[in-house]
Amino acid sequence: MQFNLKTISELAFAFPDILIGLSLVALCFMRLIMEEKRLEMVLPKLAILASGSCFVITLLYGSFGREFDTALFIYSGSLSAMKSVLFGIMTLAFTILNYTKAYKSFDSVSYILVFGLINSIVICIAANNFLSLIVGLELYSFSTCFFLMTNPDDENARKTASRFILMSSVMTATLLFGTSLYYSQFGTMSFLKISLDSSLASVVGTVLVLCGLLFKLGIVPFHSWMIDVYESGRLAFVMFLETVWKFFMVFIFIKVFLVIITGESVHYQSVLAVLATASMLLGGLMPIFQANIKKFLAYASVGHLGFVLTVFAVTNNMLSTSMAMTYLTMYCLPTICLFSTLMIIGMKQPITRFKDLVGLIYKSPIMGFGVVLPMFAMIGLPPFPSFLAKLNMIKLLVSSQNYTLLAVSIIYSVLSLFYVTKCTRYLFRRTRSEMNVTIKSNSVILVQLVSMWATLFLYPSIERWFMLIVGGI
Repeated sequence: MQFNLKTISELAFAFPDILIGLSLVALCFMRLIMEEKRLEMVLPKLAILASGSCFVITLLYGSFGREFDTALFIYSGSLSAMKSVLFGIMTLAFTILNYTKAYKSFDSVSYILVFGLINSIVICIAANNFLSLIVGLELYSFSTCFFLMTNPDDENARKTASRFILMSSVMTATLLFGTSLYYSQFGTMSFLKISLDSSLASVVGTVLVLCGLLFKLGIVPFHSWMIDVYESGRLAFVMFLETVWKFFMVFIFIKVFLVIITGESVHYQSVLAVLATASMLLGGLMPIFQANIKKFLAYASVGHLGFVLTVFAVTNNMLSTSMAMTYLTMYCLPTICLFSTLMIIGMKQPITRFKDLVGLIYKSPIMGFGVVLPMFAMIGLPPFPSFLAKLNMIKLLVSSQNYTLLAVSIIYSVLSLFYVTKCTRYLFRRTRSEMNVTIKSNSVILVQLVSMWATLFLYPSIERWFMLIVGGI
């Protein structure tokens, strides 16, 4: 490639990706030369500056509507929109951490690993080739592993990290073997140049690729790592996996699934339907028996992902799959509110089980409703905005005449209502103890609860926005 002015101007669209990568390098360098106490004061501001700059620059470049394609990466308006969502979320998260002083519970290594996770998502979003996609997924795996190893609150965290990296390595090898079969048949690993047929190499390669991607999502039977990681990870890290990683991993799955399997997807939809059914049943039944909060959320997450997978099991239409992104948006907002509340409570007293929240409604009503309302919103009950997203996905199942998945989805919805009601009853038990909660923390919870309902009025715009993004892949 000859680097002329035109090439340099096109490469400028990759500047946000380069900037976030350089931010990771800068954090590592600062970790080596600065004292820990000084880093604790500087890193929150630096994180806000880096993510905020990437957010503004990505919005600016995305407004040009141009597309720049390389052998490994692609830059377009729709992908810039997804990156702006990522950078916007992280800027907001770092700002809230700085405002509530919750950053004091994080060390410099945590910030480095968070930026490693952000870089992994950016690489995966821009990936136009299986090689670059696998690099991004592996960066995520290593960041997750080190995040677990640096958790001082769990003695089994290192064992969990070892199991996770072992399972991740096996599934990465599976993904690599599947892509090597693509290369042997098509002579390329580019998404746009692979056109599947019914040959043995295509079928086996696609099955292996799907196994690798479904493992990263945490779909049954590849879900065991999620339970261990959620249980051993810090609440802030679990919130990142539950919202940001899940949201963008589904988008990456849409990108790979639609580009590669269009026209041949009907052969794999029966398999996806079975996996979606198993995930919903497991995610509906297992939370009922969980007393640990993080294990409860892990199994509930498996069920939610199974419900999202039903979209891919009944259609290969790009615009229909945008429903999955809309549903996840409505799901992630109350999830962020729930985890933020739990993190603020955790600054006052340790919480691991639902019994630790006994009487929270009477101790601090705002905190109590900051737990109860998001949990009901996460399962899609009216009048929460997530109900509209869930209703549209149910309509898609009805229109596709897949009554088996429809019945399982209804059973899953009933089970999810039961386990949320069972767990939240602890908050309404009276107790004599009191909890001191600052006004600043109360204001954060109130703003998040109002924002959660405000999306009800923005739902049509959000749905149209994701249809444009998915249609532009």
